[in-house]
Amino acid sequence: DDGQVTTHQGVFSLLEKKYPHIQTVRGVRYTDNGNTITSAGITAGIDASLYTVQKLLGAEVALATAHKLNYPHAQFLSDPRYAPPAGPQAGLTRDANAALIWQQSEIGVYLYEGIGEIDLTAVLDTYGRTYTARRSRYGLYLIPRFDFAGVRGVERIMAPGSRSSMSNAPALEEWAQAQQSLPVEYLYADGDGSTFAFDATLTDLARWRNDADAHSSATSLEYPAEHLQLAGKGWPIYRLLPAIAIGLLSVGLLFSLEKR
Repeated sequence: DDGQVTTHQGVFSLLEKKYPHIQTVRGVRYTDNGNTITSAGITAGIDASLYTVQKLLGAEVALATAHKLNYPHAQFLSDPRYAPPAGPQAGLTRDANAALIWQQSEIGVYLYEGIGEIDLTAVLDTYGRTYTARRSRYGLYLIPRFDFAGVRGVERIMAPGSRSSMSNAPALEEWAQAQQSLPVEYLYADGDGSTFAFDATLTDLARWRNDADAHSSATSLEYPAEHLQLAGKGWPIYRLLPAIAIGLLSVGLLFSLEKR
């Protein structure tokens, strides 16, 4: 009760209203109150977890863990301060995409034995998500929403990992081509041992959709993405045209009814 806490930048006001006695801290990836460690939003949980490893096992083990993950922000182990992504544009992009529900894409995400938890999280949290249970690399049981026979049409098929990490990749590719007429897109190229999962998904999102969506996703994830080249098209204004047309039609109908 007497320590400092942090949280996702979008819920500070709710937290402060519900628990007015606590001391909230903005602009840090985590806080340490002895036996309690709190983290900022989503990806800051990685920093808080690495910091906990450092506390328990030492800096060398924490840095080795960050290196194994290809995590590019190990500097937060020594200094948790950061500049939270700000600005209304990201929120406007997110809200506009949420409103245009009929234009949202569906991505099929393939689950396989030994899937990496962070790889899967990066795909599900960065893109829209569309899974008999599969066990992850460290023992989590994941329940699919669809099997190969029942999956509906999707726009993309993504596999969180590299092709060489999946023993049944040829069968997956054969099914994808025969049933969906789509290639399988792997999160990593074979031999790529240096890319962090969220770097891969955000870069792909900018290329696939647009840079505004990628920056908006990074903001929501509270992921420092300044080191990435999120190059892509601008946000497509034309996506608003159906909504504008519906709005104008509604106004016209109301006006017509009032005249009657």
